[in-house]
Amino acid sequence: MNPIISTLLQQLNWREMSMMIGAKAAVHGEKDLSFRFPMCKKANVCRIEYDEGMDLYNMTFSKMRKYEVKEVETFPMLYAEDLKITFEGFTGLDTRLPFGR
Repeated sequence: MNPIISTLLQQLNWREMSMMIGAKAAVHGEKDLSFRFPMCKKANVCRIEYDEGMDLYNMTFSKMRKYEVKEVETFPMLYAEDLKITFEGFTGLDTRLPFGR
């Protein structure tokens, strides 16, 4: 697996996060990760892109219905430690197991 994506998955604590939000799939390119989650009315797709030059991330939320994808909100230039906080703040979903806090 690509080291950038591997690092991103570790920073998100992907195994725990995917269980908590009901993530359906994770698709990744060289410097981006996209996943779907069903429990939010605002958006159901999240894409995180890594900007290697700035060492920051851009997070984009979209709403997918049938064959149409509509971008809802973008959060540019996030530090790794802000990814989960931004995700939780926008979606209202908790990404951590209750007993792991």
